[in-house]
Amino acid sequence: MIAFTFLRHLMKLALKILFAFVMLITAYSRCNAAETSYMDPLLNQAKVQSSGRLTFWGLPIYDATLYRSALPNASEFALEIRYQRSISGDALASRTAEEMIKTGVSEKQADLWGKELAKIFPNVEPGTMLTAVYVPKQGTTFLLNQKPLAQVPGEDFSKAFFGVWFSDKTSSPKLRKALLGQNCLTPLFNEPCTP
Repeated sequence: MIAFTFLRHLMKLALKILFAFVMLITAYSRCNAAETSYMDPLLNQAKVQSSGRLTFWGLPIYDATLYRSALPNASEFALEIRYQRSISGDALASRTAEEMIKTGVSEKQADLWGKELAKIFPNVEPGTMLTAVYVPKQGTTFLLNQKPLAQVPGEDFSKAFFGVWFSDKTSSPKLRKALLGQNCLTPLFNEPCTP
């Protein structure tokens, strides 16, 4: 009789744990869907592909997340940056232009795009989220904390901008590898998929 009572209590406890686990999984799924839903008008059925962190001398600068469309063979994608440090918009634009040059963009063109980005990029604080969404034939759309910020048309700009993270000439190869893994961002980058 004691063994039966113990077994019954053990079964009730197991059911409670299972129920709590199912509720946790459901809450996580809803949270993940809510996080990506702001991109759905631009990036059909967005889903997280990967993420990574950029550090400088061990200090976190930002967390990056790569989103892809859940549709098969879709070319659009988004890169979300969550800043861990305060940085001026001018410094972000200048650094982006410098990184474009390192990936092969001419100094003159990178300077022009850097000036354009200086008009777009705000000053960021820890927790600020900038998202860049690439859609073929539309270019790059920027979002600030999930709200539309600006759009820059043109494949050349998109390739140069996203090349800062995804070109094989990036100055952050560890972050590139974390974000891309064995995947490619075609047709924007017609490079081998080796990390």
